[in-house]
Amino acid sequence: MAKHPKTNQQKEQAKKHSEQASKKESVGHVGTTPNSQATTNPKRHTNETDNPPTPTQMSNFGLNREKAKITDWLVVALTLLVAIAAFWSAWIFQGQLAEMHKATEIQERPWLSVEAQPVNGLSWVNGQQPVLVLKFAIKNVGHSIAKSSQLDVKMFPTSVGMPVAVDAIQHQRELCDHPKISPMQAFDLFPVDQPAERQVDISAPTSTVAAQAVAVTSDKPRKFIGFYVVGCVTYRFSFGPNFHQNRFAYHLLSPALKSEDGNPPILPNGTPLLTGFEIGVNVPKDQLGIIQELFALNDAN
Repeated sequence: MAKHPKTNQQKEQAKKHSEQASKKESVGHVGTTPNSQATTNPKRHTNETDNPPTPTQMSNFGLNREKAKITDWLVVALTLLVAIAAFWSAWIFQGQLAEMHKATEIQERPWLSVEAQPVNGLSWVNGQQPVLVLKFAIKNVGHSIAKSSQLDVKMFPTSVGMPVAVDAIQHQRELCDHPKISPMQAFDLFPVDQPAERQVDISAPTSTVAAQAVAVTSDKPRKFIGFYVVGCVTYRFSFGPNFHQNRFAYHLLSPALKSEDGNPPILPNGTPLLTGFEIGVNVPKDQLGIIQELFALNDAN
């Protein structure tokens, strides 16, 4: 039988079929060959971590952890010490600053001196109520103005016999511990040579005088009483809110006491009375004495 030659179209189709078959075979080899190799001949990747650690490695690991903990504690301790040192330095600096401020204030602040003297002696109103006029000389011996200066003073009766009064400090504290500055009475005092003068009339209640008066043995009734004065000058520093004070206390001294026979009056217990003021009898200025009271404050702050 005679063979018919292939046409060009048939040749092209045959070529295409051959190329497609070749591609399928290539894809099949690519997809199956790695898998089959992986399953039949798997590659083993070795690593040191797959092996269990040796005792030496475990010991070294523990030592490294302990060293890290010690280092952390040392860092904490060092930080704490630095904080304590900083706090201590700040506290010392604050104390030094306060001392410097205090020293500057003491050097630059006002300081007052107070002196008192009777004006016209001791007199009695209606023969029962004592009245004393004192003149106070207040001088600023500091280096700045004494602001809101105020003088407070009171007179109190006391028992006769000795020129001291044990309750003077109590009355002084009641008067001066919590002063109330009155704008009508307060004044500014400059540091000048000439002192400021204030004249004050002071008295003691009739009831308290009568309660502490002592009668003496005599043909006619005679009663005697003692007196003391306490007070303070309160003022403020121009550069500070706190008030300062100059406190004073005086005991009044009477002239020598004599009875009609020229001897001192005798108390009911037989003791001679050496000092005291007779109720209702005026004492002139030149016979009135004044000394510092021992049981009260005579100082400045």
